[in-house]
Amino acid sequence: MKKKYKDNTKKNKFFAHLVTTLLVVLFFVFLCFFTYHIYSINNKEVPTIKKLFDCWKIQDYQNVYDISGQILDTDSFNNRVLMFRGYSAFFLALSQTDISVVQNFLDESINSLRVAMINCPKKFLSQIYYMLGKTYFHKNVVSDYHYYSDLSVKYLQLAQSLGYKSSDIPEYLGLSYAELGLAEESIKSFTEALLVRESDELLLAIAQQYYNCQKANTAKQYLNKINQESSNELLVLKSRILLAQ
Repeated sequence: MKKKYKDNTKKNKFFAHLVTTLLVVLFFVFLCFFTYHIYSINNKEVPTIKKLFDCWKIQDYQNVYDISGQILDTDSFNNRVLMFRGYSAFFLALSQTDISVVQNFLDESINSLRVAMINCPKKFLSQIYYMLGKTYFHKNVVSDYHYYSDLSVKYLQLAQSLGYKSSDIPEYLGLSYAELGLAEESIKSFTEALLVRESDELLLAIAQQYYNCQKANTAKQYLNKINQESSNELLVLKSRILLAQ
């Protein structure tokens, strides 16, 4: 009887030790899981320049916009973050269909890029000018009062003066000059744009400017080319109307 009692005591001690060991293991597993969970949450919520770069590389403009806004809450004049804020706002504007939302993003882009110019390293300045020029162009397109073409020209020219090169600058300049009624300058820019990429839209734009300069014979050459080669019925119709005039 005494021996049986000792065996039961040993078994009880064994099970107690086993339960204690399991509880300790479970505690450490829970502690590790909880620590990792807290780390993941904190790591996800802390905005960093690296996250901006990572999102920018994959063209995740919404996250670039959101993260840059969080960083600017505590570092309002960080040039690089302001650049990312302005660039992402510009691309988000182009993806919207609601005009009021487009205007808000374009305004945010302009404000961010203009502040970014303050004490900005020269190596970034030309790109900021370029993006400002494009942003003002699109703001002019969606605004009720078209007062921004001159600013588009100004900043695109500043970008070029600092050696910035982009294939779409001549077309933007041509359209902006046309909006300002500067036909000769518009023709020059459109002609330069044609060397990069010929399109029926460009041909019609050039023809319109030659017509405005009272150079009808030259305008006809571009209009005839559209009529003969274009598959865009709307552009063909526009070219024939101008040809008739």
